[in-house]
Amino acid sequence: MLARLTLEFCNREGASEFQKIWLERILAEAYRRRAWEKRNRRLFLTTQSAILSGAVLLPALVTASAEIRWVRYASIIVSLLVAIATIADRILRPGPRWRLYRWGADMLSGEAFRFFSELDPYKGLAPSDRFSLFLGRFEELAIDFHNRYREDIDETLPKEKKPDSDEESTA
Repeated sequence: MLARLTLEFCNREGASEFQKIWLERILAEAYRRRAWEKRNRRLFLTTQSAILSGAVLLPALVTASAEIRWVRYASIIVSLLVAIATIADRILRPGPRWRLYRWGADMLSGEAFRFFSELDPYKGLAPSDRFSLFLGRFEELAIDFHNRYREDIDETLPKEKKPDSDEESTA
């Protein structure tokens, strides 16, 4: 839908080559974020399914492994799969990233829709003014997205412990 609106805008408003290039880049960024959102959602659902299935299945396998030899090997394999899924979930953090990319794609798509549909704050502006406002708002969204991404990464890094003030005064 946004691709169609972009084409209509360029034909209707007689957009310059600069505007066409920028609109194509913004659309590509929205599609890229949507693709990352889908990948992270798929990874999140896969790791969570593996963790939960293993948590339910493993106690039964361990109990049955005392009597059936091959079940012992199956329980080892299931426990390794659960451990790998847990590590992947902890390191890659697909849940928070999925929500972040979804937010970014929704914000870009929404802003582009408001721009092309001439809704507030673009209503009644000349095409060049409307485009300048759109670029400014796009840059604000990009900065906000990158700040949120950096905050997400900062949450994954280990926190440095500060020494107590009593220990500093005695040293």
